[in-house]
Amino acid sequence: MSSQNIRALAAAMLCFAVLFAVCKAVLPGAAFVEAVVQLDHPDRLQVYYSGGGDFAEQYSALSGMIEPEMPQKAHIRLNHAPVRRLRLDLGAVPGTVFLRKLTVAGGYFAQDVVLGPEEIFRLFRVHSAGTTVRLEQDHVAVQTHEDSYIVCNEPLLQPDKLPLWSIPSIFAFFLFLLLQQTDIASLAPFADLRSKRPSVGENIDALDGLRGFALLLVVADHTWGFFSGAGRSGVWILMTLSGFLLAKPFVQQPERILSLPFLRHFFIRRIKRILPVYYSYILLVFILHGRLEEAALHFLFLKGNGHLWVVPQEICFYLLTPPALLLCLLLFRIRPWLVLPGLLGMIMLAKHFSKSVLLIGGVDGNIPLYFEVFLGGMLASWLHYGFGPHLSRLLRRSRTGGHGTAVAAILILLLFGLFSHERAWGGNRFFALIYYPWFAAAAAVLILAVLEAGASPLLRFLSSLPLRALSLVSFSMYIFHTLVIDVLRKGVSLYGGGPLTGARLFISTLLLSYLFACVTYALIERPFLRSL
Repeated sequence: MSSQNIRALAAAMLCFAVLFAVCKAVLPGAAFVEAVVQLDHPDRLQVYYSGGGDFAEQYSALSGMIEPEMPQKAHIRLNHAPVRRLRLDLGAVPGTVFLRKLTVAGGYFAQDVVLGPEEIFRLFRVHSAGTTVRLEQDHVAVQTHEDSYIVCNEPLLQPDKLPLWSIPSIFAFFLFLLLQQTDIASLAPFADLRSKRPSVGENIDALDGLRGFALLLVVADHTWGFFSGAGRSGVWILMTLSGFLLAKPFVQQPERILSLPFLRHFFIRRIKRILPVYYSYILLVFILHGRLEEAALHFLFLKGNGHLWVVPQEICFYLLTPPALLLCLLLFRIRPWLVLPGLLGMIMLAKHFSKSVLLIGGVDGNIPLYFEVFLGGMLASWLHYGFGPHLSRLLRRSRTGGHGTAVAAILILLLFGLFSHERAWGGNRFFALIYYPWFAAAAAVLILAVLEAGASPLLRFLSSLPLRALSLVSFSMYIFHTLVIDVLRKGVSLYGGGPLTGARLFISTLLLSYLFACVTYALIERPFLRSL
């Protein structure tokens, strides 16, 4: 058997195992619960359901009002909800409840279960103080107090064996056939790793890896409490990198800012990378859920809820970049070295006006435009590409040289990962936000240090395949990773499996977000970029 067939078989077996577990959890859903019950007072029953996790109010349903004295059927619709665990709340008013029969109607892929008094008495346990249960000849009598309920922790519904085994088998079979005929390395997210080329010049693997590392900080911030605040440091790195790479072709040839065809191609490429994925997210999260006002504000870049605050920032950067580059060209024609104080002056002006003039709507109020962070990347680009030989000679004359810059870069990475927020050390100050100019300056120094690090372990780490793979799909992954977190948390809440926090949530989010981002990259990002 060839190595490709072995890989295809292993992937198919993994697919079968995952889908079998998913089917076992989701197929035995209940259409409704029906209780034949008699009360000595008017009241309602409430059913809480769970696929294995804790009970929650959002996963519950109420019956209609039950009149006293006569046996009645209390019908509670569950809409094919999982009932691996079932809790029956016996009303808000103390009294006596007589349970004669309980029917759990299976959905499309499970058989109905009918419980008589003996089965109810055996399977359900009292989990509330002051409640007593006794088995009578034709019913179970429950003496209730306030908030009385009984719980069944055993699965009441079992999935039909045919769909349980056939659905994973069919998917696994077709996946095997597909992978048997497919060269994985030829798929878009993997093929482009080898052939990735920027619009101008050569690709820099270490900077791709740095973008991947910044994305790791963002995901860690949203999933792992110890790294709280690190996501903002990751964003500073991403913004600074954006400014650095955007300025690169104009530093190498400043007159390019006067070429309309070059500007058109250069900026349309960046717009095509951002807008299709961003608008897909707006469609999925806002428009399809009827949140049209929010969709319109986000569509026009007037608002950035949650992690989306970065996208309007990037669009504003693109609008403000041509004037900044024109000023750099004017200063360059007078004296090349004047570009550096000119950029420093623009940074100070941007910081001064950002909080009073340039504001973008966010979920917690207005967010200032951090154009100075972007300009810091442009300044680093001028230092490296415009005055790089002078910097290199200075480093060669120093005692530390490339090793010193590598150590400096490692220290900055540790700063971003461990000291973005004081919470990791028992405090509550958000250092990466309070002192963001310093963190942004550190990001610019980090880029320069990485480029001057030479053949060091740091460079090999940042140029590694995993980090570059994350970088390639970084925008899709950034946009959609919060949806993956929500799905994981809700799934665990409903289907159990223990609390999903910390490292477990980080790793799960990273893997699933990467797979989803590979799909969106292949189907959305890449086709638009190739259409240039």
